[in-house]
Amino acid sequence: MEINIKNNIFTRVPKIDAMKKNISIILSLLLLISCTKNEIPKDYTEQNEQEIISYLEENNLTAIKDEYGIYYVIEEEGNGDKPINTNIVKINFEGSYTNEEVFASSDEKSAYFSLEKLITGLAYGIPHFNKGGSGKIILPSSLAFNDGSVVVFDIELQDFFANYIDANDDEIVDYLADKNLTATKTDSGLYYLVEDEGVGENPTNTDNVTVAYKGYYTNESVFDESTVSGIAFNLDEVIEGWTEGIPYFKEGGSGKLFIPSTLGYDDGLVRVFDVRLISIN
Repeated sequence: MEINIKNNIFTRVPKIDAMKKNISIILSLLLLISCTKNEIPKDYTEQNEQEIISYLEENNLTAIKDEYGIYYVIEEEGNGDKPINTNIVKINFEGSYTNEEVFASSDEKSAYFSLEKLITGLAYGIPHFNKGGSGKIILPSSLAFNDGSVVVFDIELQDFFANYIDANDDEIVDYLADKNLTATKTDSGLYYLVEDEGVGENPTNTDNVTVAYKGYYTNESVFDESTVSGIAFNLDEVIEGWTEGIPYFKEGGSGKLFIPSTLGYDDGLVRVFDVRLISIN
């Protein structure tokens, strides 16, 4: 099967459409969003302030209001340091409105976000918490989605990292433990798992190979998949995780590659690939 190297997701220059895909609806709700084109957002300040005060009174909560207008409630202090606004945080969260309607949740699983890419209220609100701490962040519309709604985030700050290398490694280790998998880590940060040895030769990192694959994020959301007959490409023309990873498999072998962002698309996201090396061409 002939492929268009420019548009294939495995090329070293990431495909634009793939870069735009979020790991789930969670990202689209939490990441920075812009106002409607050419529209000046309505000022909900007074309305939101009254709604927040009523919410706190009704739920018997005592909150601190910071200089940005963020209300936060520390329920568990934690015993670690506080992150700074350039860190990547590992959190468990639930987002809801003041009527307790939930609009987003990590479903009690760890989610990894760069604070710099989150909505303003979370970017500045989460650093009020120590590592291991938990509580609520209550945001007026202007610090959230600019739609007039006050939103409440229940946050557990599990950990934070200075860079994606450390954050991605932690995410892969968590994923392996959750799936009860044992993988080998290489010096580059790649993890691989050989499930079927195969009977042929191992390719070199410049060979042309045919591989059947399925690519997905650690939340199991699939972003690309080949046919069962696979796809042919040169190993020196794909993302680094594939250039290094596929040669660990013999012809006819299969398994998994766990690829950090630095060996993939530099977008901060870990990708998992189920691969089967059909042939060395």
